[in-house]
Amino acid sequence: MFKTKNLKIEAQDLPKQLLCLEVNELLLPSTNISLCLEEPQNLTLIDNILKDPKRFVAILVKSTKTQKTSIGCLGKIRSFIETEDARYLINIDGICRFNIVDFLNLKKGQKLLKPDWTEFLQDLKISQQKIKGRLQLNYVTNDYFSIVKNEKKLKSANIKNIKDLELINLLAQNLTKQIMNQGEILRAKDINELSALYKGFMELKIAEQESRKSLKH
Repeated sequence: MFKTKNLKIEAQDLPKQLLCLEVNELLLPSTNISLCLEEPQNLTLIDNILKDPKRFVAILVKSTKTQKTSIGCLGKIRSFIETEDARYLINIDGICRFNIVDFLNLKKGQKLLKPDWTEFLQDLKISQQKIKGRLQLNYVTNDYFSIVKNEKKLKSANIKNIKDLELINLLAQNLTKQIMNQGEILRAKDINELSALYKGFMELKIAEQESRKSLKH
């Protein structure tokens, strides 16, 4: 396994063009996704990205017939493994979101995009952001994992002691794939808006679970 060096990203470091990778995973600032890539065009894309020591890549959620992707997230390949059967197992850290300005189609199905960072520059300081109403979010998170997920290990005391950004990352890892309108998550202005989306989703699932229990009795 190879690992990249930690990079402190400032606004002036953000690239003006990016090779892009379209996947089914949603990448957010400060979170991490793991991918297994085996399509030839994606393998070639990763080979090209790894030539640059910064290892930046634009991560886009694949567009559907009803929803076209207009926002992506800058990722940095943190680590990768090349398998014997010609696949890449890669870990990507999210850094900063962007609006897509334009695409340039390259050879072998690759795309180069022009990002506009203006709306999301606050992502570079996400570690400094605080969650308003953190106490209530702690209670809802505890109830969700206890009632819906039936995971007793995550106690309220543990939730209380983790940092705001760590809690957001925990919720992102456990909830993002379940939320139908992922566009709302990707467009959330800051961790307050993001936490509100996760909180609302958890409250809905808790209410559904409690309703099913009452019907059984």
